Amino acid sequence: MSACDTCKQPGACCTRMHLRSEGDSDVALSFWADDLPMLRGLIRMAEWGLPFIPYAVAQEFSDKDGRKYQRLQYRCVDLGSDGRCMNYEHRPQLCRDYEPLSDPLCVMYEPPA
Repeated sequence: MSACDTCKQPGACCTRMHLRSEGDSDVALSFWADDLPMLRGLIRMAEWGLPFIPYAVAQEFSDKDGRKYQRLQYRCVDLGSDGRCMNYEHRPQLCRDYEPLSDPLCVMYEPPA
């Protein structure tokens, strides 16, 4: 039995994702605030073959010149009303690799003391 089987908020991890990569590629997941970031985020997920859609601004930053850019919050379109994946056998590798309890994305995460 996994932590997901006893989760107190099933699917919460799939509705408040902040997608990012390591290194310089992290910038690719942020968009200029005046450049339709929600549309750009949707296009990026489609390019990567991921079932996530942007639905909120997670963070907003300014560069050294004061131009604002945003990191978006995503949710999975394959999430059922019960909080479970409706496409589990064909879920992306990103989802397969995620370890429940490993970080604050999981509602049952407990930081080390």
